[in-house]
Amino acid sequence: MIPKTTVGLELVGGTLRIAVIRSFLNRRRLLGTFEIPDFTSLSPADQRQQLLDLRKKHRFSGSRVHLAVPHGDGVVRQIELPVEVQAKLDDVLGLQMESLSPWPVDEVYWTYLKAPPAKGDRTLLVTVVVVPRTTLDAHAALFRSAGLPLRGATISVAAWAEGASVLWGAAAPTIILGCEEGHVDGVVATGRKFFTTSEATGSDAVAGARSAVGRLMALARVPDLEGVRLVACGPTADRLPEEPSVRLPLEDAPAGAGLKFGVIAAALAGISESGCAPNVLPLAMRYRQSQVQFVPIYALVLLIAMVLLAMGLREPFQSQLYASRIDQEIERIAPQVDQVADREAQLLAAEDRFNALAGHVSNENRALDALYFLATTLPDTDWISEFSYEDGRVTISGLAADTSLLQGMLDGDTLFEEVQFAGAVTPDPSGSNRFTLEMTLEAAP
Repeated sequence: MIPKTTVGLELVGGTLRIAVIRSFLNRRRLLGTFEIPDFTSLSPADQRQQLLDLRKKHRFSGSRVHLAVPHGDGVVRQIELPVEVQAKLDDVLGLQMESLSPWPVDEVYWTYLKAPPAKGDRTLLVTVVVVPRTTLDAHAALFRSAGLPLRGATISVAAWAEGASVLWGAAAPTIILGCEEGHVDGVVATGRKFFTTSEATGSDAVAGARSAVGRLMALARVPDLEGVRLVACGPTADRLPEEPSVRLPLEDAPAGAGLKFGVIAAALAGISESGCAPNVLPLAMRYRQSQVQFVPIYALVLLIAMVLLAMGLREPFQSQLYASRIDQEIERIAPQVDQVADREAQLLAAEDRFNALAGHVSNENRALDALYFLATTLPDTDWISEFSYEDGRVTISGLAADTSLLQGMLDGDTLFEEVQFAGAVTPDPSGSNRFTLEMTLEAAP
């Protein structure tokens, strides 16, 4: 969303007021309010020059300009019609324009706003806004010549109602009083429905303001001021004994911005371009900004989006690319890996055979060592009839004159360990004792 800058224009007691508002992502900021005193008393050339100088000094855009025409320069009419005529409202109002407009029909610009009827309503409230062509044409030509071509125009009270709707919605009624010398213009807004009045004040501004508030409450059927928001603006608003000090919900809006609510509301009417401010400016006269100038912005936004997308896809793309290359490399070296694996398996098998053979040779050597030791150590009276060797364990059977002496002789030598009888010692007819001994052959050094 591109930030939007709107300019509001309002003629108040001969003074031109200007307000500039910037909106972006539902945030609204008041950039400033300006005035050109005694604007209506200047010549057209001087008016144009004053506007050009003001724009040059404050450098605000003039692509979205909305004008609030003084209440006395136009007419606001409110009529009730049967809800059945909604489909033919343009034709019905066109037939009644002669009675609604104090000027000939072909000499005015007019439009209307219909308040959405509630369920069960049998009538439709329609607000008709009428402005003489000569008045609006002169304003449109002047502001266009100063670089402020109008995009919209409406009666001031309608712009006030729209401003209240934009700022506060329809949660509670809002009464706006435009206080000028000799009269007070007022409007009460509740959502898209509003009622207007104009009261002469004479020298008593307070009495005129009270009369206007009472009239508006009666029109809107508001029983009391409890919960009603009251805003006073205009050149004589500071004369009220208890000036309503409503703070406007706008960023950078000073505490006294409510006194200039009229022109601020005109700028707010340019934000929504729909609602309570019927645009009386004909469609053919409305300024439309060329979209060509936004092409570079759109191109830049598109480029940024493409860069962000590329950055987001970069990592998974690289991962996929690296994975593909790794798969190709694996396929390339797979035959070599298989060959190495085969050779490793062959080497392990050969190692197992070698270990078995080495163990067998070692066992044979150790068995011979055991036999040689027994043959050279045993006394002549002892005989060995059986000899077995398995995994370092020696078992011998035979005859001995003294088996205890034999056990002690073998167990005390460093060649054997854990010399134990495997069974009972039994006498033999030869006079010797038959025995079976088991022993562990000491590990080779």
